[in-house]
Amino acid sequence: MGAQFPNRDVPLSFVKPDSDSSAATEHSPPEISPTDESERLTKSLEHESDDLWKHHRVAALTTLTLPIWSATTLLTAAVLWGGAALGKKLVVAVVASLVAGRLIILGGDTASQPAGFSAIQLAMMVLYLDVMWAVVLTWHAGALFHVPWLGNRLKSAVQEGSSLIKRNRWMRHATVAAVLCFVMLPISSTGSIGGSLLGRLLGLSRRATLTVVLVGSVLGCAAMYAGAEILEQYIDSRHPAVRYGGIAVLALIFFVLSRRYRRSIRE
Repeated sequence: MGAQFPNRDVPLSFVKPDSDSSAATEHSPPEISPTDESERLTKSLEHESDDLWKHHRVAALTTLTLPIWSATTLLTAAVLWGGAALGKKLVVAVVASLVAGRLIILGGDTASQPAGFSAIQLAMMVLYLDVMWAVVLTWHAGALFHVPWLGNRLKSAVQEGSSLIKRNRWMRHATVAAVLCFVMLPISSTGSIGGSLLGRLLGLSRRATLTVVLVGSVLGCAAMYAGAEILEQYIDSRHPAVRYGGIAVLALIFFVLSRRYRRSIRE
């Protein structure tokens, strides 16, 4: 029998918008700070994860082990097919994608270059990682909060998402569009990891969140691949000056965009 996925998700409600009536304003409770709200949402995700393991154990095991086994299988296949050198290159590319996101696609080599991966190969790799992260986070974010270092990073992402929603109330009325745009942004704290958490914070079900993240990742990777193809027509990526200069430019773009994003949250 296949894994029976739960049809109902524990709702994750956010702070309701302010009422237009003066009476409601006078009797409204004190405004909750983003930190207090993120703590409440963290507890809600933890409770949801506990409920999943208690009542839907097969679904919990499937969504947790499938990404692990698939990644292990693909890495093993790469080593068997291309040797330890290919496995090492793949690990380096994965780590680089975790830092630079899908901007790494712009640095893809041509398909005939043995020194690295082509843009389409990097796009497929990033898409795969996005899907795996989305599966794990949409079903197990609450449990991952207890993992050393990773848990603190995820809690920080929840707090950032809480602040972002509080400062952009339109997100509650255009949930799918908000998550879609968030996933497509190639900067720190966005992508599938931030998008998966944001979707749950905005009240989307697990399946809806996973679907939106998948669509956003496909569109984002396709945009980066198209950009890489355009650059390839005008720039010789095999030249050392272009290659290392391109890395520096990508790092600068990533830094500037990430800094502006974090500043917008703090303001």
